[in-house]
Amino acid sequence: MKTAAYFSFLFCIVLCSYSCKKSTSYYYIRQGLKDYGQFAQGSSWIYKNDSTGGYDTVRADSKVYEGMFYEQDFGFTAELIMTHLNSSFLSEYKMSFECSPPLTKSMDGFSDKLEICIRVNDSTIRSYLSIWPDQQTGREDPSPCLCPDGKCYLFKTEVLDSLTVNGNKFSNVLHSYLRSVNTTQTGIPILRRDYYFVKKIGLVKLHEFDQLYGLNRSFSIVNWNILQ
Repeated sequence: MKTAAYFSFLFCIVLCSYSCKKSTSYYYIRQGLKDYGQFAQGSSWIYKNDSTGGYDTVRADSKVYEGMFYEQDFGFTAELIMTHLNSSFLSEYKMSFECSPPLTKSMDGFSDKLEICIRVNDSTIRSYLSIWPDQQTGREDPSPCLCPDGKCYLFKTEVLDSLTVNGNKFSNVLHSYLRSVNTTQTGIPILRRDYYFVKKIGLVKLHEFDQLYGLNRSFSIVNWNILQ
């Protein structure tokens, strides 16, 4: 009798633990986004520094993380992909779920996005770009992730029919830029970054002007080797 009561007690504990466990939703990065920023280890790109005439070989040398990640603050589990880049000016490709533009909200304000981290100098890495490739608004919008009040930066994403970079002609090029809202007010650093992406290749051109760090540079792709 005591044995039956003991097992009944254990059953109640297990049942309670399942019923009390907080449920979570699962979200996966769209393939349309992965086409721009998911690359196998060993993939490489050669970029020309248009400002100096030098060249930089960029390599996807390791996967920092690739899998599901539980967002404890928001109560959902989402796919996260982070690829480290061995380069003098690029640091990382990152795809994750974060805040989304006001006009393209999904997941109650969250959407999957692509971020690319840029090396400003040896010790500073900035992460400014956030794109949603199949959700272009075709106009400037406040950047919701960087400045929730919309007073810091504006961004725009559009698709160009074609773009020629160092003799390579690309079609359906994703152009995304971010700029500071006020470029005339004294004391406000001027910032503008233009990014050009192609599916299955990634970044093909980058131009950045950053008054805060004294940067005015441009990188353009020369060659690439994408591993499957």
